[in-house]
Amino acid sequence: AMATPTGPSLPARVYYRGDKEVEEEIQLTRLHFTIDEKTGVATIFWNEPKKLNRLTVSLIMELQIVLEQCKRDPRVKALLWTGAGTAFSCGADFGDPSMVVDQEIVEGYNKAGKGSMPIAEGASDIALKGLVMQMAPSA
Repeated sequence: AMATPTGPSLPARVYYRGDKEVEEEIQLTRLHFTIDEKTGVATIFWNEPKKLNRLTVSLIMELQIVLEQCKRDPRVKALLWTGAGTAFSCGADFGDPSMVVDQEIVEGYNKAGKGSMPIAEGASDIALKGLVMQMAPSA
């Protein structure tokens, strides 16, 4: 069965830009995000079904933004990840380095320790350690 997001996606709240903490909203382009107010379940659809929800740097950055929002939002009690279409994800797309999120936001999340993990200059966080660490409960 094909999973399809219904209704409009919520905008994502951005908390870091450059060296500043901010509260802004952006429209997601790779994800579809909702919060069910009754159950407290936040749903994140990886939303590029025609490309089998490939894992790109843009999708990873949007995930980092939404995870931070879910951690801060007291309404969110659980997080459900799913893929739109017939596949959750076909895996990483190392051939698409394009970033749809403003570079200043990317830098802000990285500086705040909420983005990709710092590794060798010019290399990317292929193991997604930064994303995995965002899912760990705060101490």
